[in-house]
Amino acid sequence: MTQADWSDPTLAIDDDELVAVERSVLSALHRRSVDDLRVLGFGEAGLAVAWPADEPRLVLKRLMSTDEPGESRHLFELIERYRAAVEPHVVVAPTETRLITDDEGRSVPYMVQWLYAADDLLENVLAAHTPDPGFAALVALRDAALSALGDGRQILDSQPSNFAWVDDTLVFFDIGTPFLYDDDGPVLEFGAMLETMPAALRPLVRREIGKVNSHLGTPFGNLEHAALGLVRIGQERWLDAAVACFNERLREPLDVATIAKRGETFRRQLRFFKQTMRVQRAWVTRVRRRSYDFFITDSWTGEIL
Repeated sequence: MTQADWSDPTLAIDDDELVAVERSVLSALHRRSVDDLRVLGFGEAGLAVAWPADEPRLVLKRLMSTDEPGESRHLFELIERYRAAVEPHVVVAPTETRLITDDEGRSVPYMVQWLYAADDLLENVLAAHTPDPGFAALVALRDAALSALGDGRQILDSQPSNFAWVDDTLVFFDIGTPFLYDDDGPVLEFGAMLETMPAALRPLVRREIGKVNSHLGTPFGNLEHAALGLVRIGQERWLDAAVACFNERLREPLDVATIAKRGETFRRQLRFFKQTMRVQRAWVTRVRRRSYDFFITDSWTGEIL
């Protein structure tokens, strides 16, 4: 694979263009509609848009805005640490981090990545092939996820939608949430997000985040998460093959019935998280009289709430 050369004018986006994108994003947030954006996907707190919209060549991933530029720079430092930590286990998509200031003086961090061809996205590769436990991309996903867990210092979010399959090589592009761990636990703090919530909700949300982190940090939980990701992208037909593939490396075997039940639990957890975000949005906009900088979406349908 070749690496991105960000000095190439066909890849570059300047600050003025990035500020214009941010204005479009803020307008979409206020209208709760992305009709004017070419959205490629929503994270739990951010979004990815194709740029330019008419002939896209880049993916612009908007992260959490803040009043303090230092918080964004700290996040970028963690992203760089995370990239270095997972690179021994999987190829990481070339990524540029950019920090701009919006019209209200807030710092807005973006990640810039090149746009992979739709046919190279792992979810589309799976959609185009017959389920097979020995399918090379599936085996590569399993092995990368387990390898990253080896020393307990980093975790891959192993949902298939976070990967591309290019020239028979697995490529990981979801590095905006750096799952890094030290002796005291997760390195990434969600303090900035939690501070925007009513105080009564913070312990509940922190506890749910802790549960997700703990589950992802085990071989069983991480590969179960990957299997759940197949359901999330509408590829349930791959579940039997994925379970057979994953169980070759697991001491505690997965089974399809349990994954289906876990899927319902996962949806309830996400529903709880989105409900707290809606309470958070009402509190921020009506009580604190400030803008709310997150899209709240149904992660399974893409509906904006």
